[in-house]
Amino acid sequence: MAIDPQVIARVRAIRLPASALLATTAAQRAVDDAVAEMAAAQQLRPDTSALADNDEIYRSPMAIVLAELSGRVVSEPARRASEQMTVYRVRCDDVRSSLQAALAQEYLANMAVQVRDRLLGKIATSTGRMPPSDV
Repeated sequence: MAIDPQVIARVRAIRLPASALLATTAAQRAVDDAVAEMAAAQQLRPDTSALADNDEIYRSPMAIVLAELSGRVVSEPARRASEQMTVYRVRCDDVRSSLQAALAQEYLANMAVQVRDRLLGKIATSTGRMPPSDV
């Protein structure tokens, strides 16, 4: 038994009102916790006041090595800021991942595993993030 692709396209195009998915207490708590954790993570952001105009904050230790191999001089303040920025980014990614897992558990718990994984994969792809593996 096949489903007409036009029917699938039409159903996909139906807009749901914002009230169709009401926040549960657990979901609201997860969002509130994530907001508080992201605010706390701001303390991890590096102080960039010591950086020169031509300094760069690198995304990883490997990026620093590659910059040095290409002949760039990486200042000590830039190195420290890059390391601290990595700590900050990892913490933010952890908070986002935990929130996504909590919301998936709350709203997608009764969904077939394969469908849920595909949905989370699509969301991750559309936001440029890796899907959580522990959901």
